[in-house]
Amino acid sequence: MEPSFWRNRLGDLGPERPSTLLTPRPDLCCGGRDVVEFRISAHDGQALTGLLARPTLRAGPWPAHIRSVEAHE
Repeated sequence: MEPSFWRNRLGDLGPERPSTLLTPRPDLCCGGRDVVEFRISAHDGQALTGLLARPTLRAGPWPAHIRSVEAHE
């Protein structure tokens, strides 16, 4: 998860521009938690979607938990 490791490797992969879309999800927010849905077009064109929840009452760094799930269509 070292940023310099990924920055160097992603820079070598080619001209495809990554893009990110963040959408607030007030339907998933509750007291003390802010939730956004993200959609990322990765360097290889793969579409990645996920949710990011973070505490609203805490400043500074906080841990991230990343899980991969199967796509449902």
